Amino acid sequence: MGLGNQSTEQRFPFSADVVFEHLLMVLPAQNFTMKESDRLIRRITAAASLSLFSWGENISVSVAEDGPAACRVTIDSGLKLGTSWTGTHRNQKNIDTIIMALSKSLQASGRESIPEWEALREVERPASPRRLKGYNFNGLPIDEFEDGTYTLHDRDGPRHFADKRSLNEHLTKR
Repeated sequence: MGLGNQSTEQRFPFSADVVFEHLLMVLPAQNFTMKESDRLIRRITAAASLSLFSWGENISVSVAEDGPAACRVTIDSGLKLGTSWTGTHRNQKNIDTIIMALSKSLQASGRESIPEWEALREVERPASPRRLKGYNFNGLPIDEFEDGTYTLHDRDGPRHFADKRSLNEHLTKR
C-alpha cells in the first residue's frame, strides 16, 4: 500500500447482507458519491470529493461473512491524484466516518436493544454438534442440531436452547 492509500478492517455482529444494505444507505448520507455496488460479492466503490487537502479519494468497501451472525468490513481509501502527507489524514477521516456512520445505522435498526430474559433455558453446546438446518428470524440466524437443541445468534453472541419450546418462548417475548 502506497503513501496515498490506507486500509482497515472492522468486525460487526450483524450478517454480511444486513451490513451491506446499511452501507448502501450510509455512504450517500455521508456525502460519498456511489460509483458501483455489487450485492453478489458485497462490494462497493465510491468517491470522496476534493477538499483543501486533496483532489478527492477513491474508496472501496467490501463485506465478508465472519461466522453465522457477524461480518468483516474492509475499507480502502486512496488519493485520486498523487501522494500527500495531508491527504493521508483524509483517508483516515474517510474510514473513520464510514465505520462510525455504519455502526450508528446498525444500532438504530433496533437490534442493539435485545432484552435479557431471565426465564431462558440455556444449555452448554457440545464441542462438535451436527447442524441439521439453518433458519432466519427477523434477521437473526438460528441453527438446529441433531440432538434437538437450537442456537440463536445475536449481537451478544450465541445463545443455546435445550429445545424448540424454550427458543420459541424467547422469540415471542422479543
